Order: sequence, then C-alpha cells, then structure tokens
Amino acid sequence: MMILQVDVWNLCYYIVHYILAGSKVFDNYRKNQLMKLEDYFNFLAPNDIRLKGTRIGIETILYDFIYRSKTPEEIFQTYSSLTLEQVYATILYDLHNQESVNQYIADWLEWGRKMQE
Repeated sequence: MMILQVDVWNLCYYIVHYILAGSKVFDNYRKNQLMKLEDYFNFLAPNDIRLKGTRIGIETILYDFIYRSKTPEEIFQTYSSLTLEQVYATILYDLHNQESVNQYIADWLEWGRKMQE
C-alpha cells in the first residue's frame, strides 16, 4: 500500500512540474515507469506473438528454451536482434500464461508438421 502512495505522490510531483516546466519532465516520468510484461510483445494475431522491435516470435525463444534446453544467455547470443531482457520476458510470459502459451506452442508445432508433409 505504501508503494502505491509513493507512486501517486511522484505522479503529482511530475504533473505539477510538467505544468510549470513543460513536457520534458513528464516524458521522463513515463520513461521511468516499470514496463508491463505485455509491453515486450506485439500481439499481431492469436497465433502470432512477436517481440517488439523484432520479427522473432515467442515460439522461437520458447522452443530453444524448452525443447533444446538452451539457457537464456545462449538464446540471447543466438539472436543478435534480441536483448537478454526480452528473452527473460518471453520466459516469464510463458510462466504467467502457461495454459495459453502451451496451446500456442502446440498449434505452432502442429502447423510445422503439416508443412513438412
């Protein structure tokens, strides 16, 4: 509860300074806010979730992590367009949404099998 009160006071502080000093102060406040887990991803379709700023789908990272037993650091080193933070965010997203992500991966694997036939 105390954390919420501190955030409200910080927001009030920045709003007052925004009014007095201009938009740059408020922009700095927004940049310093914690990202939500979903902010790391582009949800293009129910079967197409990609990491923001890349063309890499979550299935690519999760396949390497789950089926190839690669560490987050190894995955990060494999894909130059990713940050280590994005790799960990993908794994965390999987842990928070296991049922839907498991279905997402199963559908992706089934689609891959059909394409090989």
